[in-house]
Amino acid sequence: MTQAHHLSKGTIALAMKGRIIALRLLYHVREAAWYNRPSKGGCRASGEPLGITLV
Repeated sequence: MTQAHHLSKGTIALAMKGRIIALRLLYHVREAAWYNRPSKGGCRASGEPLGITLV
């Protein structure tokens, strides 16, 4: 296996990992927005920060 071929495989893996992280972030943001949507002129009563965690 040549160095260039190895590099491209690593780049593809990195891109896929980045895409998965981006999708998870998007999912968490959408979920948080859904849970924290204003109901009848007000935010969530507790006012706790959004629980966005990346595992």
